[in-house]
Amino acid sequence: MSEHPAQNYSEKEKYKIFDDEFMPHINSMYNFAFRLTMDEDDANDLVQDTYLKAFRFINSFQKGTNAKAWLFRILKNSFINDYRKKKQRAGQGGLSGGRNFLQRRRRRS
Repeated sequence: MSEHPAQNYSEKEKYKIFDDEFMPHINSMYNFAFRLTMDEDDANDLVQDTYLKAFRFINSFQKGTNAKAWLFRILKNSFINDYRKKKQRAGQGGLSGGRNFLQRRRRRS
């Protein structure tokens, strides 16, 4: 896969790309996000995060390419990264939570 240089869009062009190329896919993005999260609020948060990142990194998007695929990749990667963070936090919290529980049980005995 070849790397494309960053684009230098004007503010007006950025908003036009966002409105014309990204916004038409918002329902597809929500449906995919809901299938991943199985929760309406989490799906909405994931879509919002996706569109925020899309706008933030719009200069790496090449006009005329597949905007939907670009958005899906951002959404999928965001979901995976969030999942990994939550799993890591749960693993850390789970161990200390378990230790605290055992310590409390020993004190009562």
